[in-house]
Amino acid sequence: MNVIQTWFKRYLSSQQAVALILTLVMLTFLVTQLGDILTPFFVGLIIAYLLQHPINLLAKKTSYSTASIIVFTVFSSLVLTLMIIIMPAIFLQIERLGMELPHILAQFKAALIGFAQKYPAILPQETLNKALGYLQQGSEVASQEILKICIKMIPSALSFAVGIVLIPLIVFFLNKDKDYLISVVASVYPKKRDNLVLIVNEINEQIGNYIRGKVVQMCIVTILCGIVFKYFALKYALLFAFSMGVSVFIPYVGAVLATAVFLIVAYGQFGLTTTLWQIIIAFSVVQVLDANILVPIIFSEAVSLHPIFIIIAIIFFGGIGGVLGVFFAIPLASMIKAFIIYWPVEEQR
Repeated sequence: MNVIQTWFKRYLSSQQAVALILTLVMLTFLVTQLGDILTPFFVGLIIAYLLQHPINLLAKKTSYSTASIIVFTVFSSLVLTLMIIIMPAIFLQIERLGMELPHILAQFKAALIGFAQKYPAILPQETLNKALGYLQQGSEVASQEILKICIKMIPSALSFAVGIVLIPLIVFFLNKDKDYLISVVASVYPKKRDNLVLIVNEINEQIGNYIRGKVVQMCIVTILCGIVFKYFALKYALLFAFSMGVSVFIPYVGAVLATAVFLIVAYGQFGLTTTLWQIIIAFSVVQVLDANILVPIIFSEAVSLHPIFIIIAIIFFGGIGGVLGVFFAIPLASMIKAFIIYWPVEEQR
């Protein structure tokens, strides 16, 4: 009991510790219980977080309000252009891929059977049957999921329209009135909040660098993959280039899934030809450049987490929140690290 009492006094007896615990409980409740309702706010908060860096840079040459308006206008124009020009083409390619995928997988199935007949020692019949069963199941599930995505777009048009209106407003006011909103939130916390400030600064630096770095990495990977796929006239080049770019936000898992679908479609289009091997080699070069040049340059000081902790975070948060959990695994791990390092401690004699 003395050990427990000493630990409690050391880590949980200060006002800052109580404030941190209540904050964590409140955030957990908002995300888990009201996440669907507050989705526009969370999306707006992430975008506002992303725009803070260019606003701060521009604010050195003009007023903060003017910088907020300029950055918001440029960002909104880019997003609007993306939605009008690129997104309809991507949705159309998703629909076409959903209809063609069973035929492509049937070709892949025939190739596996031929390979097993030619090399029975490498691919035994029992292993072939299991592979064909997984392939058939994956074909049915993939086709259904792609069609569901297209169908769900119709009834969700109203909520999408509401989000289109609300999210830009949330982003604009979060950036424009940042200082006022921070002062309102800070007034709720204890006057002595040096550890709280350290935690907030650490989270702000880590997550801000991570999000900005991921956006830059996504743009570069999307452009490079798009050039490769377009050069070889790959079907659904825009869709696969966009998928490869988005996959950088889902560590390890996203790249594997996107690459698997890309390889199956490329095989269905080109077969075992020289063109297939050329596009695989070109794509591998892009992945090597991304892993060995882009990532070290962009994330050299962004997220100071050991790879084993990143993997544990992906497993844990992925198990809790699925794809979204994997998506936010590294930012959440960075937050936990900041809490552990700067948690207020009452020194005991």
